[in-house]
Amino acid sequence: MDRYKIGSGTLSLIMERYHAGGIPIEELQMMPPKEVELLFYPQKNIKKKDIPLPDFQYYYDRIHTPNSRVNISYCWLDYKEHIVSQENIPGYKEIAENIYENSEVYPVAYVTSQYLSEEDYNTLEFPYNQTAFLDFAVVKNRSSCAGWKEQLQSKIQEVDIGFQYKEIDSRQSV
Repeated sequence: MDRYKIGSGTLSLIMERYHAGGIPIEELQMMPPKEVELLFYPQKNIKKKDIPLPDFQYYYDRIHTPNSRVNISYCWLDYKEHIVSQENIPGYKEIAENIYENSEVYPVAYVTSQYLSEEDYNTLEFPYNQTAFLDFAVVKNRSSCAGWKEQLQSKIQEVDIGFQYKEIDSRQSV
């Protein structure tokens, strides 16, 4: 299904205005385009929803807590996914009293059954230590999943890109 580059918030707002207007779709189809546009996108005096700003002190404290692994990207996603509000917010669904969630926001955590022990990861050399992060989670106090070495080795292939190594004596001209 094509989305025509319309965000879920915009779509929710249009649908909210459509339902609030109470005009049947057949009647909208008979109206001049400019009139329909003005119904859904009024030009002036639109009161924007008061979406609360983040609690900046709360997020500052979370980021700067000793040994915190929280970063500003995580805080932004947390704020965008869950908003505390007294009223309905387009694109968000109330999941608890005054707490709204947007299911279109990507999750912060993912689950995998592919893992390496920290001990095994520390034995890897370049480029395997970098490639491991594409497929595996590194875990403490647990043995690695079966077949991890073979899986990593199958990802790396030596390629001849046509360069030749030529040793040059600095006293000679090339």
